[in-house]
Amino acid sequence: MRKIFIISILLLNTAFIFAQEHTFFKDYISNFKTIQLDTFNNFDFKSGIVKGLSPDYINNFIPSVDDEKCDKDVLWYLYTSKIEEEDFFIVIVTKSCEAALSYEEKLLITYSKDGKLIDFSTVANKKNGSFYNYIGTLRPFKLQVKQASVVSENMRRYKSPYPCKFDTYQYMINSKGKIEKKQIGKTEQGIVIWNNEKEGMEIVKDSNMHIYNAYAALSEKNATFENYISNFKLNITDTINNTYFRRQDQIIGDFIMRFITNKPDCECLNEGLWYRYMSKIENEDFVITFVSKDCDIPSSLGNYPYSDVILLVYSKKGEILDSKVISRGGDLWYCNYRGSNHPFKLIVEQASVPQMELEKRKKSPLPCEIKTYVYLITEKGKIEQKIISDEKGTILWDKKNNKSLIVKNSN
Repeated sequence: MRKIFIISILLLNTAFIFAQEHTFFKDYISNFKTIQLDTFNNFDFKSGIVKGLSPDYINNFIPSVDDEKCDKDVLWYLYTSKIEEEDFFIVIVTKSCEAALSYEEKLLITYSKDGKLIDFSTVANKKNGSFYNYIGTLRPFKLQVKQASVVSENMRRYKSPYPCKFDTYQYMINSKGKIEKKQIGKTEQGIVIWNNEKEGMEIVKDSNMHIYNAYAALSEKNATFENYISNFKLNITDTINNTYFRRQDQIIGDFIMRFITNKPDCECLNEGLWYRYMSKIENEDFVITFVSKDCDIPSSLGNYPYSDVILLVYSKKGEILDSKVISRGGDLWYCNYRGSNHPFKLIVEQASVPQMELEKRKKSPLPCEIKTYVYLITEKGKIEQKIISDEKGTILWDKKNNKSLIVKNSN
């Protein structure tokens, strides 16, 4: 009798544990966006707008792969999409590394209905010189991935389109949930180009170049100063503060080349370089703008991603009278702004943290050097810069307002 009782308790415990595991997996899988379209592509599921997996979910449901390329502190897994079949689940997970040489991978994973891992494969990656596109069908499941490689030298010297070579792979799932991969055709020549409508980089065969040549000609025709300047937020208050420097929409390539710069950026690889609108000030003679230049992939190993603010002065006809990088933000840099519109006067407090201190301490408080600059604009539209102080300080975290503070050391 005692033996039967013990067996019953063990069975009940096993059933309870199984139920807990099933509920845990059910919660995990519910976070994925269900694919409902008969056909889908990577532009339908942008990883930047979805949430990341918790450590518990990662430990239990993401295949364990040692990744020497990325520190765990900056490695993220993001929910992307899922398909529910009769006997298993198919999910696509985005693996994102936000280190100095950042990259992104797409993982295709299959699970049984009770949450057991069946199979997985890395199907696409985006890193220095690599891009991907994928299209898929729902039933039967079929995923076709274009994986392109661009010569890095081209990316440092030119804006898109970039000449590339690409391979096409097809992924299918058999009746047992196993992933089957095969290459479609041979390596092909093409280009990687920014698609405004899809808001992403698209891989295109050489045979379709005529479509994009026509598109490029139309874009150039529409790249007027009036269209460009209309995208900036007009500030009507006379006081300049940190709110002036909130990033807005991305600036497209034609506007960059015509109204910001046509020179390569030696500090950043073009695939990880983005320009965004911020704000503008208009007066009788000039249009003054602030542009954000964000570098996700620095060109040298060991550098940290950064975000610069560029001050640009234009004539009323759109001629660049002057431009200057006035601040930098990121893990190693912090800044504050104050000033006035009329007359224009901008004071920038720029704090820089030694890289060794950040890597040693990991978080605030962090020692820093604080340089304070004043910027003025002459009658001819030229930017004048003057340093007004150079001091030591500390970066502190303000828990109440959830932001970093630059604090000067007491004399």
